[in-house]
Amino acid sequence: MVRLVGVILAVFWAVAVAAQPMRVPPVDEAPNDPEFAAFRRAFLDAVIARDIDAILSMTDETVQLSFGLDSGHDTFVQMMTVPEETLAEEYRHEAPALREAYWAALETTLRLGGAFEQGGTEFIAPYLFTLELPGVDDPFAVYWILGESVPLRNRPIRWAAELARLNWDVVTRVEGGEGSGFYAVETSDGMRGFVDADDARALVDYRAIFSKQSGAWKLLFFLAGD
Repeated sequence: MVRLVGVILAVFWAVAVAAQPMRVPPVDEAPNDPEFAAFRRAFLDAVIARDIDAILSMTDETVQLSFGLDSGHDTFVQMMTVPEETLAEEYRHEAPALREAYWAALETTLRLGGAFEQGGTEFIAPYLFTLELPGVDDPFAVYWILGESVPLRNRPIRWAAELARLNWDVVTRVEGGEGSGFYAVETSDGMRGFVDADDARALVDYRAIFSKQSGAWKLLFFLAGD
């Protein structure tokens, strides 16, 4: 059976050639494996409950948390709790916001679908990260519009005129809108405007890789960057 992700890649290529909007509607292969689907539900429940012990029980002891040396359960706990004493004094007041941002990243990543790899023994989320997008020169500039009918506005304010409505579009971030809560973006067919930053996610934002090891699923990677 041809995998749905493969079909989407073919659609991407045809769309890019035709210079039409590049769109990635939600895909989630988790239900194809009931065991993994149950595991992910339990992981998400633990994230919502802020149950660190449950999360660690579903996480590999060597979990990779950055492209540097950040790894392991102790580091994961530190990232989830952000103890004030680990921050420079001038930044300690930001600990609660940093903590909530990390929990939000965990939850969002789990909710954005995903795809199986390695013969079904790995699951990568979100699913957009499993795709090879055509014509992407700078992955840090690629953003994904999260939802349907997201307004593309002519100025970086909520009441500005709408130029179009975006539907799970893949766009390129361009210069403009800094400090406004909006991103300046260009669609694949060349239209420029502004989208609410809450409605767009960077391609290199957090992603998770789960692996089935000795018959049990575990979180193996949770990191951002490229």
